[in-house]
Amino acid sequence: MRRILEFNHIEVREFFLKEESYFNFDLPQYFVFQNLLHQLSQQIAGRNITDFYSTYVNVYGKTKSTNPCDFENVNYIILNNKDGKFAWRQTKVLL
Repeated sequence: MRRILEFNHIEVREFFLKEESYFNFDLPQYFVFQNLLHQLSQQIAGRNITDFYSTYVNVYGKTKSTNPCDFENVNYIILNNKDGKFAWRQTKVLL
């Protein structure tokens, strides 16, 4: 099995556009993560990530951009159970 660091940019994109690359547990049938990945891929095609950052003017009159790391509580925490008993584990979904 190859490590992701050994992939070229095309292989990495294909890897991250597959639903099974994000989690290894079963979701309900009505939750189709692949549709979300496809829609996001269409939205960001050909654009830089910085195109999605907003900007603001700070108290010193400088224009600053906001980064995702500047915000709290933007990720989801999913709890999954390994054996159906009390072994609950957190899985953070980064957005």
